[in-house]
Amino acid sequence: ELHEEALLGEAADFLLDGVEQSYKRSIRPLVLQRAMDLFSSFTQAHYQVEVTGTEKPRLVALESTTQKQLELRQLSDGTRIQLLLAVRLAFAIEQSQGRLLPIFLDETLSISDPVRFRAVGTALLELVKNGQQIFYLTANPSDVTGWQRLCSELAAEDPKVVYLGK
Repeated sequence: ELHEEALLGEAADFLLDGVEQSYKRSIRPLVLQRAMDLFSSFTQAHYQVEVTGTEKPRLVALESTTQKQLELRQLSDGTRIQLLLAVRLAFAIEQSQGRLLPIFLDETLSISDPVRFRAVGTALLELVKNGQQIFYLTANPSDVTGWQRLCSELAAEDPKVVYLGK
């Protein structure tokens, strides 16, 4: 009988957690949902982005495996850049209200390791595939090579490269 009660308690907790998550998703602003989707894509679902606090809301990263909240200052430079890029892209896309305004990124991935470059680049190319125009500005030849390689691997259209100094 105690075992059955414990199982019922666990089942109730599971169902209540599902209801709570569903409620949070339903009241979440679209820009935050888009930022969450982008950040999850950028980090290959290792992190999620959340807003905590009511009087002074702030962005935090949530480790998917441990559910540990991390402040921006606690994140590696690469993960922090991914989170901020996800939020900025989400805001720009939502503010454009379906008009697909071009997005300009200035050396956004220059300090990214190859895994992060690929994850963020793949997500950005998905936006391009859906009609979004993205301008990536860089003075770093390895960024150009990285984009060319990624487009080739994903069978995406080759990036248009313009050398301004020539």
